[in-house]
Amino acid sequence: MSEYINDKKRNLKMCIEIAAFWAVIFVLGSFYDDGFARFIYVGYKAGETGEPSIGMISAVVVSAVGSYIFYGSFVFLLGILARQIMNSVSNKLYNEFIALVYLFFSLFTSTYGAMAIRSNSVCGLLMPNISNSLMNYVITGLILFIPLYPLGIALNGRKCDDNVIDELMILLSILTVAIIFSNVVKGGVMRPRYRVTLQGYEGIGFVPWYRHIQNGKELIAAYALVRDDFSSFFSGHAMDGMLGIILFPAFRHVFEKLKGREMQLICLALIIAVPVTFSRLMLGNHYLSDVAVGGLVGVGMAAVHFTIVPLFSGKKGQ
Repeated sequence: MSEYINDKKRNLKMCIEIAAFWAVIFVLGSFYDDGFARFIYVGYKAGETGEPSIGMISAVVVSAVGSYIFYGSFVFLLGILARQIMNSVSNKLYNEFIALVYLFFSLFTSTYGAMAIRSNSVCGLLMPNISNSLMNYVITGLILFIPLYPLGIALNGRKCDDNVIDELMILLSILTVAIIFSNVVKGGVMRPRYRVTLQGYEGIGFVPWYRHIQNGKELIAAYALVRDDFSSFFSGHAMDGMLGIILFPAFRHVFEKLKGREMQLICLALIIAVPVTFSRLMLGNHYLSDVAVGGLVGVGMAAVHFTIVPLFSGKKGQ
């Protein structure tokens, strides 16, 4: 296990520093959510029914790229993990079973990633008439993400390391928990997105993060909206961006040149997270408090990863 993983004290300190930044943003958002949203929203060229502005198109592209990096990396690492496990056992039948199991996980992740990219808060903003059936999600996932699974298997080659298997299993489990948690919270809070409040629907206006809309489902049905329109709290993109600090360094298990450059990979993850998170604000999909909570959740999950993985490295107590 690398020194990067075992230096738990340094990693947790980094998480605390990042969390402190998001805490400040959260406080600001609690007071200035509405005003900041009005200031940064790019919208359309001529009202909500006009053509998308250049800023809006750019923000959609950045958001889509952010989702692709996150879910694409997830699928790619599933391929790495599957190959590592298959290399640890010589039983052919067992290896075929593992390949199929992880292929299923990859299909599920790919479909979910396609849903994220095609949603009303990303590409759906530019293509409002896009068909979002389950079959279309599956087909998009097969095209965009699934090829990364066999690529991970191929690039791993004959490598097999129990520590790597442990780390990847913990990493992917934490990413899965984070995704599930995000969806549970969004479904419970049902905060309308800022861009939706601009449509003039009666009963749908600005709602602070600490207040819940009790009749959210009724409003969605009454105005023929979709569930995604009430998924402002909290930002999954901001959470995914922060999870990049544990996701990106995992690529060192595949590419030899990345070993020893974990901190550079973390910096790269943070650099990518900035425009992706900013794009969500520009599109009116989230408020400051939404991205702050998403960032805090992502950093919290990363801290859990940095705490658990060293326990499996053979160097306990670091």
